Amino acid sequence: MAVDQVQVTVSDRPIMGFVEINVAAPATAIAPLADAVQQVVQYTLNTYFHGQCDSYNLFFYPRDDQIVAKVVPLFNVSPYYIGYRLAQADTPKRMRAIAEEIRQQFERSNLAHSN
Repeated sequence: MAVDQVQVTVSDRPIMGFVEINVAAPATAIAPLADAVQQVVQYTLNTYFHGQCDSYNLFFYPRDDQIVAKVVPLFNVSPYYIGYRLAQADTPKRMRAIAEEIRQQFERSNLAHSN
């Protein structure tokens, strides 16, 4: 995977839910984008929230010359959001920890692919 073509970020202002993970790549780098999205989905289902998340939403957005995929773990929607549009989000410290977990997963995956 051409890691230098793909950018994975954790949103510090999720629209809804505790975390949103964004994967961006040039529109010409579809295969690396797909590989990165797959890794983020695996993280979402197997590692995030101790593997208790069994579903996710996946959204795609064009942005300039890039494609952005947003992976959102899917849980039952909070009544706070439904009734009052009060989003609940993890703390900035937890969001940084999630970003680090994802970075480590990518490093392990890239080491496995290079052997």
